[in-house]
Amino acid sequence: MDDIQVKVFIPEKSKAVTPKRDRKLEHQQRKLKQEQKKQKYFDKIHSNRQTEQQPQHQIENNEVQQINQTNDHKQSQRKPRVPMKQLVIHQKPQSVTLPSINVEQEGEVFTEQYFEDLQIHPNVKLGLKSSEYIKMTKIQQLAIPIVDTKANTFIKSETGSGKTLAYMVPLISHLMSAEVRITREQGTYILIVCPTRELSLQCVDAALKVGKKCPNIVVGALVGGENANHEKARLRKGVTIVVGTPGRILYHIQNTQSFKYLNIHTLVFEECDRILDMGFQKDIEQLIELFSDKIDIPSCQKIMVSAHVNQNICQIKGLEITPKNYKFVGFSKEFIKGTKNKDIQINDENQQCDWLGEGDPTWQIPSTLKQYYTLIQEHQKLAFLFAYIRTQIGKKTIIFVSTCDEVEFYSFLFQQVQFNNPFKKDQQQHKQAFITQEVYKLHGNIEQQQRSKTYFNFKKSKYQEGCVLISTSVASRGLDFPDVTNILVFDPPDSYDDYVNKVGRTARINKNGISLMVLFENLESQQFIEETQSHLAAPLNLIESAEYFKAFQYYLFETKKIHDKMPDKFLALMIKQKIKQDKDYQLQSRRAYVSFLRAYGRLKSFKIKTLNLHNLSKSFALEKAFSEDTKDERYQKDLKFINREKFRQREDQANETRWDRERKKRRVMSQAELSKMEFM
Repeated sequence: MDDIQVKVFIPEKSKAVTPKRDRKLEHQQRKLKQEQKKQKYFDKIHSNRQTEQQPQHQIENNEVQQINQTNDHKQSQRKPRVPMKQLVIHQKPQSVTLPSINVEQEGEVFTEQYFEDLQIHPNVKLGLKSSEYIKMTKIQQLAIPIVDTKANTFIKSETGSGKTLAYMVPLISHLMSAEVRITREQGTYILIVCPTRELSLQCVDAALKVGKKCPNIVVGALVGGENANHEKARLRKGVTIVVGTPGRILYHIQNTQSFKYLNIHTLVFEECDRILDMGFQKDIEQLIELFSDKIDIPSCQKIMVSAHVNQNICQIKGLEITPKNYKFVGFSKEFIKGTKNKDIQINDENQQCDWLGEGDPTWQIPSTLKQYYTLIQEHQKLAFLFAYIRTQIGKKTIIFVSTCDEVEFYSFLFQQVQFNNPFKKDQQQHKQAFITQEVYKLHGNIEQQQRSKTYFNFKKSKYQEGCVLISTSVASRGLDFPDVTNILVFDPPDSYDDYVNKVGRTARINKNGISLMVLFENLESQQFIEETQSHLAAPLNLIESAEYFKAFQYYLFETKKIHDKMPDKFLALMIKQKIKQDKDYQLQSRRAYVSFLRAYGRLKSFKIKTLNLHNLSKSFALEKAFSEDTKDERYQKDLKFINREKFRQREDQANETRWDRERKKRRVMSQAELSKMEFM
């Protein structure tokens, strides 16, 4: 056998030399300590002998002098005491002036031109007058004459400027001015495609107001979640103006033979950029393909409506969005001059809109909207939300969050958390709800009937204490809430477009509003704010989060006679006590925490690695950032139930025709249901 060579590693000797002990010096130090102890002992014995020789009254006087000297020395080190009454007056929190709405400020939305001066059908004028539409806005003054010429139009304007009426008024006037009277038996003439169900209902409401005095114009909505049989019955009788979401419109074209769409001459795409963001591009392209077999799409009037424009809009096949085919309304003069002389043809191979560039780079924000942002730490997230809500008494507020689980969790807390002092456990106090406003919730997992009910109830609510709507991005596009004064973007927005659309739910049509965006204290937030500010024409101002906590501190002192130096910890303890009461509350909090992290991880401008997860979990009243609660049977059961409900809704929507065929008997409808179905 070959010899095995073994290499042994011998560490080198350290160069540092350890110092030698000086034993003589150590011996001298020990001797010195022993002598000091002996001297103390002899001094003590000598003092005791002297005290025995002194009389008793002199000994007592010496003891008193020694005690006084020690007390004087201690008091000299202490801070001077303040009486309790003087202390309370000195530490009374001061009232804080938070951003408020300037009632005197008015925007420049309306013009001096009246709807009565337009050359439109008299019945449309009567409908506008009865609906209290008197003056036109700027975008309406520019767009109505162009849409009236039946030209393809691209309308771009700020949120809340009246874009819907800009095309609805001339289109309904054309229907009423037709040579042959239009009736519902002739089928559909105008098709309006919207990205969300709530926006579809809002467009229906606007069409009904404009056509209030037009009895032969029938308006109907086709949205997911509603009963398809009722929609088929309305289509069978005939609907002049159809408003709906892409998926449900496509479903009826493919499965409803009584849908009369051969007379369609106008296609409107509301919030066209949002339709692409939500993944409806394939549905739109399939819709245009089905129409092109029976309708001459190039001869149809096409109207695109949006608050801002990007290159993705040109990717829809069949619309042929080019400077030659469309007239642009509401764009900057530089943009129109740059695209006026361009002759571009879009083929199947070239779907990119290079001529569009970045569109109109400046986002249009209403001049009556005040924009603010604040920076918080991770552990203050939930406490800041409650402190903010206490400042919104008597106002109508919308809170935007990222996920459906967060909407459910926050709405539960607003309704369940009761006011108490967490630092005084033995005190018996009257239970009172912490949030006195009406609380509404809106997200994609809620059934359509409940979503419609929430939308209209919140819009019409005039509760004295105010009301709060907690919503995902479902309510961020196109919805008109006239009385909303405050917007809170509680989670970081997905993009700059998303931010503009969320804050655009307030300051609608010459009304004032305030928006507040909440971000964490890190470099990414500063970069996002700087880039957002570069796109905005209006300033984005900073307000310290401590101001809202001071306002809550002042509220505690004035109403509850509680003085607390740290209101954020006061709120955190109060929320934690509520969540600790039940295991279900803890699982719901864990679900909201996990869903927020998933949504935050998908953001392009922010990184989850920069977050302090331990402090963030404390904000959600959790003990640990990573826990085995997600492996709990109840937690997994709730997730399975949620996923099963989503799957069931999709299956029911896809298999409606199959179930209708298997159904043997049709339920006899009452007269009230028939009349409701007739005129919806």
